[in-house]
This record gives sequence, structure tokens and C-alpha cells, in this order.
Amino acid sequence: MERKDQWSNDDDLILAETVLEHIRFDSTQLKAFNEVGERLERTPAACGFRWNSEVRKKYKTEIKEAEIQRLENKKTKPRTASRSSLAVIETPQRLPVPLEQISNLIIKMERTIEQLRKENQVLKQQLNDRPDVVLSEDFKNMLRIIQKARELGLDRIS
Repeated sequence: MERKDQWSNDDDLILAETVLEHIRFDSTQLKAFNEVGERLERTPAACGFRWNSEVRKKYKTEIKEAEIQRLENKKTKPRTASRSSLAVIETPQRLPVPLEQISNLIIKMERTIEQLRKENQVLKQQLNDRPDVVLSEDFKNMLRIIQKARELGLDRIS
């Protein structure tokens, strides 16, 4: 990754919005730094350093508000809702990709998930249809028992 020394106001804004979003939805700042790092082509460490040395100081009020919102979210939102799914609903104008592309991607991912589920069922069935796999595990266990008996000298008893 090429070194970038200058942070623009837009970079700082992206960093701040992303970190605040992660705070709101009970995620970690490290995840935010990773996300911003990918987006801005910087290391997560550089993002963390910039946040802690410069940007955080400018957003004290927003951080407190995000922490309050996080507590409210914990009380009112179901546990199954993820930070990212709530963020898409709440802030679609910040998305770097058009919403239509995201919708298409979600549909494609749902198809892939369904395909993988079917494949998983087929593989499980194939595994159940192969008693030799179970027998080979039993065979391994039997060999371990025989080896242990040899170590104890029990193979010499007649």
C-alpha cells in the first residue's frame, strides 16, 4: 500500500462518520478503522492514529450522542439486527455504491446462500450414506487401543 501523508477534510469526515456509526451500533473502533482503511486505501493503524490524534477532538459532542444512541439501540432494537443493516436504512446517501447495485448484490448473495445450503444438504446426505467414514474412525480408535495395550505389555499375555 502506497504511503499517503495528507488527510483531506473529506477523509476526516469519512473517518468520523464511520467511527460514529460503529459506536452507535455497538461495533468496535478497530472495525471502523479497517473499513475506513479499505475505503481510503490507508492502513487501519493510520486511521486509528488520525482518529485519536486529530479527529476525535473535533467530535466530542457527536461521540457522546453516538454513545447515547448505542444505549438506546440496545434497549429498543432486536439483537438480530446488525449495525450494517441498520446503517443502510438510516444513511443511504453516504453509500459509495448506488442503492440499486446493492439490491442486486443482496439478491445475488441470497441466491448463493441458498445454493450453498442445498450443496451442504447434499454433502451431509452423502456423508450419512458412507458408513466407511464412520468405520474408519472406529478403526483408528481400535488401533489406538491396540497401541496402548502394546505399550502396557498386554499383547504378551496369552
